[in-house]
Amino acid sequence: MSAAISTPRDPAVPVFRNATARAWPRHPSGDAPIYRSLSEALSSRYETDAHFAAYSLSTLRRRLDSGAPELLHHGVPMHLFVFDVDSTRAHSRGVNSTEEWWQRQLKRIRKLTRVHTCPLVYRTRGGYRVVFRRAEPFLLNSRSDAARWKNIYRDAATYLNDSFGIRADLSCADWTRLFRLPHATRPDGVAPEERDILGDARRVGILALPELTEDFTPPRARGSTRRAATRSLSGHGSFGWSLPIARGSGEGLRILRICASSVRNATSLRNNTLNREAFSVARFINTGELTREEIIDTLSAAAADAGLESDEIARAIESGIDARLRLS
Repeated sequence: MSAAISTPRDPAVPVFRNATARAWPRHPSGDAPIYRSLSEALSSRYETDAHFAAYSLSTLRRRLDSGAPELLHHGVPMHLFVFDVDSTRAHSRGVNSTEEWWQRQLKRIRKLTRVHTCPLVYRTRGGYRVVFRRAEPFLLNSRSDAARWKNIYRDAATYLNDSFGIRADLSCADWTRLFRLPHATRPDGVAPEERDILGDARRVGILALPELTEDFTPPRARGSTRRAATRSLSGHGSFGWSLPIARGSGEGLRILRICASSVRNATSLRNNTLNREAFSVARFINTGELTREEIIDTLSAAAADAGLESDEIARAIESGIDARLRLS
């Protein structure tokens, strides 16, 4: 058995001059990015606008679109988690976030760093961005892998929100997303931006999510029965961004099918995938969209197709469901 591949300590990332670079394979030609180490990309000053991606593929120096993984023999490795956090007021009005808002967020960031060391956090015009490395790259070889990545990203965002009150933008679950670098010069600016940066770009830490076992309780909930003020049940793995799903909308069944497909197509860490997908879809139990039995039956069949044994299937599904229900 081959050893797992670890994400490099300072992975190379593509740097683009703007966020409108034409992407391959939809466009056969387009601007080529410059590949730089993550630390260099985050610390350099740019005379133009500058964006980076969470993927790394220096052998093909192009921006990539959703059709790329299926055409690349070795796939597209995702080395980073990059989370955007915006002040609702600043984002809606197109203005800078306030210092009062930032000070409140700093308390949450400090709480995060007590559990997960060395995130790189930098302020943006409307909020801030959080960068972590992954312990191992997630390899995209197909559109189903892209759907799995979206689930993983949204579960990570759910964890940040539930555990630390950090509400990340779920649209960034799109693996092709580009992120403006901290010292870019905006099109309407005259010099590289200089905003607050927390952490060391030379040693960005790894975000290791807790296993969703029966022992899992978010740090915010330990020793307290206080629940989050708002919880959303409308996006896969999301909390606190929109209204609950109406009964009978069919969204629960749609998401359950996606989760089952993710389990059935998993090529590694299949037990963890099953546990994670059970956790993700169990939120529909409280809305009446799904029953516990429907989730167990559907995911059990998918896990059996993937080659898991019946005992480990039952444990993984039950612990994932129970962990989610304790958050409700």
